[in-house]
Formats: sequence, C-alpha cells, structure tokens
Amino acid sequence: MSASGALWQNRRTILAGDNILATLTDKERDILTLLGDGWTPKAIARELGIRPGTLRKILWRARDRHGCTTIVELAVKVVTTQADTE
Repeated sequence: MSASGALWQNRRTILAGDNILATLTDKERDILTLLGDGWTPKAIARELGIRPGTLRKILWRARDRHGCTTIVELAVKVVTTQADTE
C-alpha cells in the first residue's frame, strides 16, 4: 500500500471512531456477516461469485486495516458492533 493509501485508511478509521462497520466496504461487511452466521469461506465465495483466494485477500486486508490478528477476531468485532447498533 502506498503512503497516501495508508494515510487514507488511518483517516477513515479515526473518523469512524469505534464503529468498525463504518470503515468496512459493503463486500467486507457481507463476508464477515456471513462468517458470523456460520457460513464457510468456500460457501461464501460461491455465493458471491468470487474465488476463495480473492475472499481470503479481502479478509486479510480488512483484518490488517483494523489491527486484528485473526479473521475470527475481526468477525466477532463486526457481529458485536451489529448487535450493539440494533
């Protein structure tokens, strides 16, 4: 990622505060919601019409951007935030 791209990602995170949902793309949010609902990555990739490798890259970028060490940690943050906003 370029320096300007990193700055933009940091700015998005700061502006969103603790609301992780505001910093996720629609596709990231959909994938993480389905993971939280118990879907397998393979089933999610098939449903969204993308390759499993693409799915992993999307998740890895979101994980790294939010300072999580695992995809599960990221999914828990998303599901918890969704529950708090409902």
